[in-house]
Amino acid sequence: MKLNVDVLRLKDIIKSIDEIDSFVARSSLEDRMTQMAVAYEIAIMGEACNKLSLELTAQYPDIPWQGIIGMRHRIIHDYGNVSVSRLKEVVATHLPQLKKQILDILGNIENA
Repeated sequence: MKLNVDVLRLKDIIKSIDEIDSFVARSSLEDRMTQMAVAYEIAIMGEACNKLSLELTAQYPDIPWQGIIGMRHRIIHDYGNVSVSRLKEVVATHLPQLKKQILDILGNIENA
């Protein structure tokens, strides 16, 4: 059933955001190990987004699914050009909003 798989993937995204928050709380994004850990979790999020059903992603067009997937591709395939300033922007600006949106989707699914 796609819905169950979508729920698992959405929960993977939340888990990655929580991991990133934990890494950044313990260390600065100036630290190379923290940068690598954050990049890895963003890659996991991109992979999870890539595996979501088209039905789910079409229901929530305000979430930049392709942008998240694209960042995953950049981290994995163009790893030498991942910008620390971009990681900082994603962590500070985009992840809090994404977490709220994903939690809202999970709430909608559970209440359906």
